[in-house]
Amino acid sequence: MSILATSIGTLQLARVVDNAELSDRILTAGANAARALAALSAAA
Repeated sequence: MSILATSIGTLQLARVVDNAELSDRILTAGANAARALAALSAAA
């Protein structure tokens, strides 16, 4: 559930900003966060 929430929030933030570079950075950070959450879920 937390991975889905992170992904949706990331997409919303990336779409709302006017700067393409910032949008890409937000998407990258969100993908990294989702991977970290997936790793935590797998370890549990």
